[in-house]
Amino acid sequence: KTGDRSGTFSNVESFDPIKDKSIKFNAIFPGHGNLNYAATRASNAEMIAKLPSAQKYTKDSYCPKSNIMVGTSNDGSSYVFKNVVSYLRLSLVGQKAVKSIKLRGNNRELLAGELFVNTDNLNCHLTGDDIGNVKEISLDCGKGVQLSETPVDFHFVVPPITMEKGFIIVVEFTDGTVF
Repeated sequence: KTGDRSGTFSNVESFDPIKDKSIKFNAIFPGHGNLNYAATRASNAEMIAKLPSAQKYTKDSYCPKSNIMVGTSNDGSSYVFKNVVSYLRLSLVGQKAVKSIKLRGNNRELLAGELFVNTDNLNCHLTGDDIGNVKEISLDCGKGVQLSETPVDFHFVVPPITMEKGFIIVVEFTDGTVF
């Protein structure tokens, strides 16, 4: 279940992993159902995950449904998971309540969409011509997150890229004002 710190994976292969040591198992979290890899441009060494452009505010953390991890196993039963994305923490102070925050790169970087993860080295990338890849991430704060004199942290899950020309943050408050 998304947000849990553990999960159960089942093996449906018909071979003996003890005898065939060349087999490597991979798992991706969070999953997004069955995917017809033949209809994608993924190579045999790639898995596809969806990095969402709409993320939900989670107090003191990132949106658990947005964090992408890949697990590898040699036996199909014990997996070691590693994060393949990055995080951006924004700390705000003030008197207003935040409704949403938008993040955009100054160099038109792709920030969300289909993320291709290389299962050999865990490098990942968004491909520029994939339908659905977008250049903005929005953090939805629901009915609002009240700011104060103590910094309130907001976390974005982002692809592991360098924004060489920086980025833009747009904050919308519950009173309709924008900063």
